Amino acid sequence: MEFSIVANPIFIPIAFAANGIKNLIQKVRQVGQDPEDFTWNEGAPLITMTKIEDGGKAPKGQDVNGVFNALSEHVIYGQNGNRYAWSQDVVDEFGGYALGAIVQSNDTTKEFRSLVANNTVNPNNGLGGAWEVYSGQGSIPTATSTTAGITKVLNVLNSNDVGSALSAAQGKSLNDIFLKFTSSLGTTGEVKIPFGGSNLIIKWGKTPNQDISSSGSPVSVSFATAFPNACLNLQLTPDATGGSNPNAFASVLTKSRTGFTAYLYEYTPTTQNVGISWLAIGY
Repeated sequence: MEFSIVANPIFIPIAFAANGIKNLIQKVRQVGQDPEDFTWNEGAPLITMTKIEDGGKAPKGQDVNGVFNALSEHVIYGQNGNRYAWSQDVVDEFGGYALGAIVQSNDTTKEFRSLVANNTVNPNNGLGGAWEVYSGQGSIPTATSTTAGITKVLNVLNSNDVGSALSAAQGKSLNDIFLKFTSSLGTTGEVKIPFGGSNLIIKWGKTPNQDISSSGSPVSVSFATAFPNACLNLQLTPDATGGSNPNAFASVLTKSRTGFTAYLYEYTPTTQNVGISWLAIGY
């Protein structure tokens, strides 16, 4: 026997007997109801399966229409992509939803999954530990520093939002900034840091040691490369590395884009062998 595989079963264009004469099928037989009437409890009653000559009665076409109409309406509801929402009728008729049952929220943005058997809680009013968000809005948690989940993506670098991530474009911007950093490291060197469309430049170095006395000694330094615009700040520290133990201080006399001059003094009458460690900031 050969079987053909189709994507979907036959499409039902309209509920059976949508515009036909049909009876509303009762759950159980009601007082005064005709004995041949269908019910959900009995289906077609025995009298409709008994020969007429033995007292049987023919089933009603309205009942047949009623049954097939009700069933086909459910088929069309699902066929058209609809999901069942939570219903008090299910609670009343069956004692609640089964463990693992899935229902759609009233606002159609998500689905709930039952975590308990005989679930009578309406999840639209709160999950109450009886339901979980199964899919849709809220099914993936909000991301935190310890929880994977959904997060906003920002395309700016000036936000204080701690609950968002940077876009790839901003990641590239940061990468481009770091690629623009240049440095020359050593006893004498400099670092250029991109800043406001220009470069903040930090230079440093140490002058050779020299014998200094209380009368002072002049020191001149020419930067290896000049600041393009200005030297903004200059810090000097007496440095006896490789020399003698000083009690010295240094003062700036002049500074410019190209270098500076300073004076190095010794507090005590004894001559000491000292240099200057310096740090210059400019742009």
